[in-house]
Amino acid sequence: LDVTGQRSDGYHTLKMIMQTVDICDVLTIKLLKEKKISIFSNKKITNNVEENIVYKAAELFLKETNLNCGVEIYILKNIPMGAGMAGGSADAAGTLIGLNKLNNNILSEKKLEELCLRLGADVPFCLRKGACLCEGIGEQMTEICKMEKVWLLVAKPDFSVSTPLVYKKFKR
Repeated sequence: LDVTGQRSDGYHTLKMIMQTVDICDVLTIKLLKEKKISIFSNKKITNNVEENIVYKAAELFLKETNLNCGVEIYILKNIPMGAGMAGGSADAAGTLIGLNKLNNNILSEKKLEELCLRLGADVPFCLRKGACLCEGIGEQMTEICKMEKVWLLVAKPDFSVSTPLVYKKFKR
């Protein structure tokens, strides 16, 4: 990951290689008649559920499609939180994909990508998957050759680092 600059809106421009791996969270999505959004998980994911990116993804999907329903989402967390592995972003993309499938693919792939970018810079990659050179704030994706099968060891300490805080404190 190379930070190449900063835009006037505060976002940092990047040049990074992103590669999907086979560790993943599992989302169970159920449509509800009642207009509410409920998020549950096997791990504590946030103090305020409305700040969770999965909640924001569900809320955005329902708003953009004008569907008259609610949604319940259960997140089985397997991706370590705060490890820089885009777990929340992948869950947000998965929420949009799942809701779209449950609603007969009401949104195009292009519209889904647009919604992903509104949720976060690395969410569009999580929609696309594979191996990409990501530039801009992460939205400019160029497919590259996938890594051959390799073994990775993820060692996550007991503490996390806030991505927004890292960028805020970044000095070129």
